[in-house]
Amino acid sequence: MNWKGRGGDLYTKRNSPDIDKRAKWFDKILPKDIDNVHEIGCNKGHNLVAIKKVRDVKIYGCDLNKNALKIAESKGVGIVEPYNEDLILVSGVLIHQNPIDLHNMFEDLNFASDYILMIENKEDSIRTINTRWYKNAMWVMNFGKEYVDRFPMWKIVKKGWVNGKKGSGDFTAPLTDTKTGFHPDDYYWLLRRK
Repeated sequence: MNWKGRGGDLYTKRNSPDIDKRAKWFDKILPKDIDNVHEIGCNKGHNLVAIKKVRDVKIYGCDLNKNALKIAESKGVGIVEPYNEDLILVSGVLIHQNPIDLHNMFEDLNFASDYILMIENKEDSIRTINTRWYKNAMWVMNFGKEYVDRFPMWKIVKKGWVNGKKGSGDFTAPLTDTKTGFHPDDYYWLLRRK
């Protein structure tokens, strides 16, 4: 998948979750002691805008797709690489990293000073997912456990299904069909530095 080019542009065009639904969900799980948030793979900035609705924080992001970044910037997202933010977020990004290359992405998460929030699909073993949009460009695994195994200075402080239970396994289900505005199969991990 070419996230910088046409593939990323198509994803950006169809990626329009309900910001208000997401804001309500973020309000329930985000720590109160954060002043700034950075999202790696922020796309149009919808998660950051939702967070800004419920926390008085500065919001930053980065993404491979320049068209998505222009939209995010127009919504008040500061476009920078991660560096020492209180919380770093990844949502639906790790699933597009070949497991062989995960270490580099995990290293970027280590820039967080206090928290990491992962919102990713979860399975106990690594599996490649092929959908109508992705061919050999999506993998599921237990990302939170894998991260903590590699970086034991972090601990899991919260985890659970975004929508309260494991979803159907339909990786193409509409985002609008859930009360949270997230994919029905997303799982979250909130990690805190020890």
